[in-house]
Amino acid sequence: MKITNNFLRDYRGITYNNAEMVSINKKYVQQMIEMHLVNGCIVISIDDYEMIKLFISEIKEAGFVFTPVYGKFSEIIEDKKEIGYLRSFIIYNEDKQGNSKNFKDLLEFGLNVCKKYNQSSFLVHNANEKPKFIKQDGSTLIEFEKDESFFELVKKHFNILIEDDDATLLDVLVNPRPQCYGERHMRWISGEVF
Repeated sequence: MKITNNFLRDYRGITYNNAEMVSINKKYVQQMIEMHLVNGCIVISIDDYEMIKLFISEIKEAGFVFTPVYGKFSEIIEDKKEIGYLRSFIIYNEDKQGNSKNFKDLLEFGLNVCKKYNQSSFLVHNANEKPKFIKQDGSTLIEFEKDESFFELVKKHFNILIEDDDATLLDVLVNPRPQCYGERHMRWISGEVF
């Protein structure tokens, strides 16, 4: 399991934003995410640290926007408790101006990414259907009730990722808000929703 400490540094290189990541349990984070869920989204993980910048450019090229999320977990390694982070992305079915896109295009993007980055499944959240995990071949792995909270589904997403590693999910986090206009502009250009 690849562990990283700060997503902003992973894809931006140098940053002066040293604020802590924020729990998705915070009201303003939930409001920000819910505002973009109207058109649907997918949640997918990328394990390969070296591929992060390429993956973000693929999201941007496809015309979607995203919010990076981290599953914070603990696990015992050689009788010592270690804290780590798993990286995932909420990819919204809209462009940077907030215009809805064709959900089939987002689903196809998710399937292609799942195959390319060798992910077993990804979460699909569409307002018109029951949320579900879809496998690489397009078949349904797990389907949930329509009224299931999106934030609970994201936690289930991370629990599925760590279930083979004897790890415990502690929290789900997002990047801190931008600390200056320049940072805000650069993150917006990349397609990040914050």
